[in-house]
This record gives sequence, C-alpha cells and structure tokens, in this order.
Amino acid sequence: MHYSISHQTTEFGFLSITPRKKLLKHLLLSVKEGLALVRLGKHEYAVEAGQVVWLPFDCLTSISYLPQTQVSVVEVSCRVQQSMPKQAGFIELNELATAVLNRLATMEQGHQLRQDLYRVLLSELTGLKPTLQQSSLSQQISMWSPEQASTLASELQLALKVREARRRILSGIKEHDVIESLFAGSQAAYTVTLETICGKSRF
Repeated sequence: MHYSISHQTTEFGFLSITPRKKLLKHLLLSVKEGLALVRLGKHEYAVEAGQVVWLPFDCLTSISYLPQTQVSVVEVSCRVQQSMPKQAGFIELNELATAVLNRLATMEQGHQLRQDLYRVLLSELTGLKPTLQQSSLSQQISMWSPEQASTLASELQLALKVREARRRILSGIKEHDVIESLFAGSQAAYTVTLETICGKSRF
C-alpha cells in the first residue's frame, strides 16, 4: 500500500552510494551513527551523527553512506496537501518531532498508531527552516585529494579513496590504471581495501 509518508531505519555495514538523480519524494535524513555525505550542486555536505538534513522533492543529489553508518529516513510524497520546505539544508528538530521519530523507530511497521504519529510529523515538517552551510569537515572532504596529505581520519580517507576509484572506473578509466594511480600498482592492496570498505572485491 502506498502511504504519503513513511519511516525506516537503515544500517550500512559498507560504503553505499546512491546514483546522482532528482528525488521523487521529500527526504528527511537523520544520521544516528557514522557519516553520510550529501552532494548538492558543486558542494558536498558531511552529515555527522546527531545531525538532520532535509532534501526536498526534485532535488538533484547523491548520498554516500560510509561504512558502519546508521540512518533514520522519512520519505514524504510530493503529493501531500501540506506545504513542505522547498530548500535543502540542515535542520534542528524540536522535541515533539524528535520524540515522534524515536517512537517510530521502535514501533512495528503495522502498528495502528503509526498513522497518527505520521500526521503529527507531517504537521511538524511544514515548519522546517533548512539552512545550508559547509562545516569544517565538509570543507576538508571537498578539498580532499588522493595525491595530497590530509588531516582527515585514516578510515575516512580510505573510504574516499575507494569512492574516487569507483568514480574513475565508472567514467571509463581502466581498472589497471586506477590501481596504478591510487594503490601504487598493488592489486592485493586494491582488493583488500575494496573488501574492507565495500564488502566485495570488484565494483
């Protein structure tokens, strides 16, 4: 059955990257653990644990979920009668919206109270005022390059390197050349890194 609003909690054990495309629904993304990277236009925004971001319908975006990341996702149909925010950005949830999300996270999907909670949440979402500002971490990630030294955590840099390898291969660069440039020509290092970050040995 199609509902105007839904909620689910998802855990990403490995690096997961969504295709860059326009959203078919409004999205409320809350990071519980780990880190998500949201690309909007030319910029990328790091959504850290405890942060919440709003992505409106028709917004062109790609989201990278780093390994060991847990997120709470609310999807809202573009056909809802309530007027949803049209601007993407970080938001501060009030106590009521936070309590509703926490309750939904522990409630079974078929519970009769879910629809009541969804109605409350919809009402709260109409008053959101998203703002976009790159944090220090976001700026560091945006400036990161595999050829330059960085103060970012080694685990994060490893995930960024794998993501860069994936991007290059998808753009048509041969895997051998990617291994040569990013993994010092070591097939073994490349394979082990992919298995650690992506849970598989090939893209």
